[in-house]
Amino acid sequence: MSVSGSPELSARAITSMCTSLPQWYRPGGPITPAEIGRRYARMALDMLRTTDADALLARLHSAG
Repeated sequence: MSVSGSPELSARAITSMCTSLPQWYRPGGPITPAEIGRRYARMALDMLRTTDADALLARLHSAG
């Protein structure tokens, strides 16, 4: 179950988090796109309280 108790609300929060990225990201900034992807993936999984987040992140990283 998601942090909010509502998967739909969590999905909206994650979508908002990702769609707002262009408002602050600048090429050449201190965080690389790959690092932003890792951090955002971790935050999204934490929001959803995924029990095996490390294994899922490893699988996603090896696939792409």
